[in-house]
Amino acid sequence: MQLLHCQWVNARAVRAVRAVRQSPLDRVEGLRAAARAPRQPIALEDKVDYCLVHLEQLSSERTDPLKLRYQRRLKELYQARGALTSRQLVRLLASMAEHPLVLDSEGARPLMDVAFQRLKVAHLENPSAAEADHLAAACLCLALAAKSRKKAPVRRLPETGAPPEEAALQRLLTLALEAQATIPPSLSMAEYLTKPLLAAALLPSSVDMSAGVAAILEEETFWRGAKRGAASRGPSVQIFGGFPSKPVARAVGALGMMQEQGVELPTNTSQRVLRLLDLERFENTELPELVLLYQGLRGLGLESRIKEARELQQERLKQRGAAAVPALELCEALLVLKTCGRLTPEQPFVFDFVRLAANNVDRLKRGERRVLRTLLEHLAQHLGFEPGVSWVDLAQAPAPQHAPGSPEASICMLARHDWFSRKSRAHTSWFRQRGHLR
Repeated sequence: MQLLHCQWVNARAVRAVRAVRQSPLDRVEGLRAAARAPRQPIALEDKVDYCLVHLEQLSSERTDPLKLRYQRRLKELYQARGALTSRQLVRLLASMAEHPLVLDSEGARPLMDVAFQRLKVAHLENPSAAEADHLAAACLCLALAAKSRKKAPVRRLPETGAPPEEAALQRLLTLALEAQATIPPSLSMAEYLTKPLLAAALLPSSVDMSAGVAAILEEETFWRGAKRGAASRGPSVQIFGGFPSKPVARAVGALGMMQEQGVELPTNTSQRVLRLLDLERFENTELPELVLLYQGLRGLGLESRIKEARELQQERLKQRGAAAVPALELCEALLVLKTCGRLTPEQPFVFDFVRLAANNVDRLKRGERRVLRTLLEHLAQHLGFEPGVSWVDLAQAPAPQHAPGSPEASICMLARHDWFSRKSRAHTSWFRQRGHLR
């Protein structure tokens, strides 16, 4: 027993001596040496996979595209563009298709240029069910990105005579139509074809979509709403009594735009949509889908349903409290109008969208502010007002063209003050910032 007691005492003494010998300065120096130690290099393929997974998560959560982590992942992916394959590019575009604010950000534009150049000669052999779904979403993403860009001189390709974005979209549309046999079991054929059809309507191409239009019009369960599990459809599709509101709105919008463009559609397309469409199922639908539905009904000339679609938008705008329209929905609804070429002050509810966003300016995120600034400048230019005019020139100008208090005058005044770039009251109020002055 005495021998065991001595060993225990000696062990405690050794630990105590070691603790005393290791001073705080030694610990700090050890941390510095560890920080200076070379890290194990990460393979480029692993880095690309990590960035893709992280971007998919951020896009599904509708993260602000101007967040530092979002921009960092986009930058890292662009720096590793040499290792990006066609499948990975399609997967990246599919993740950004449901988050239109990302396509308008500065970090996504270099990647979109890479996608335009690479995907015009893409080859995807034996695509899986997930890759087929990614192909359909990538078609829509390419069309939205091409339409959101500013007007610039079109650069033609010598081999095809088409711009890079049109050549890439034609190639993806061809691959998406070839992959119809491998679509996921949770999607119907009509739901799968709505994204390529809307992409072809936004950016017309030489790909024949008549078979896709016929398949969508013939599938009555798609329009009536087959009651299947909502979990299998994913978070991006809204379910109201088993009804896929977003794909149906995309189908109606695409058919309406094709009708306006003079594309040859099957006979009695408008009458078939009138018979199959049930607008009562769109009561809990988000604002961008209601806007796209309204534009499609106008293109098809269904006057009896246009009034009902307008009432749905009006009811959505009247909701208050927890059910009020968030700023993200307002931004996406205005982007839908701009993509369709209908973002003008004369369009119904455009001023209501801007007014709601202007009243909630203190709650806007940075990405939403940036998008709204661009859209407000676009509306002001339609009214003949240049936001960059100085106050001296404005005072010397003749009487304003718009009546005071009118929606047009309000839009011009918001653009003149650059309303969506102002700081929130949390940053400018002396009462809220009084603790920081001490």
